[in-house]
Amino acid sequence: MSWCAFVDESESNRKLDPDVYILAASVLPVGSCDVVLRRRKCMERLLFELPAMGVYEVMMEAREAKQNRHDMALARAMRARKEVPSGFRVDHAFGSGEPLLWLPDIVAGSIVAARCGDPCHLAPLMPLVTICMIKA
Repeated sequence: MSWCAFVDESESNRKLDPDVYILAASVLPVGSCDVVLRRRKCMERLLFELPAMGVYEVMMEAREAKQNRHDMALARAMRARKEVPSGFRVDHAFGSGEPLLWLPDIVAGSIVAARCGDPCHLAPLMPLVTICMIKA
């Protein structure tokens, strides 16, 4: 089975949880998408982890064009270094036009809330969530 990921981000509360940046991915079977994802370091780790789960297509939330180009450059560099497979694809879509990007947004927001003292939203998601800590 082939998988794809939808990726979104969230910054934590700078006062309660300083220096934390969250990237979350929702991993879904390709084909089910019509029915049903310190930034650079985080993204590099995320893109490295996804192929190990069988993910070869990633849809990230679009930001400014220049920022999107940086994302694509990182993916190309990782392919060149063979840190991700040659067929690994990264694309962008606006969250307003791609509801599946709302899923990682919910996960990232739940992680931020839990780190700031309100774990009630993250608790039911934990069986489905993998958290990787990255030190700058």
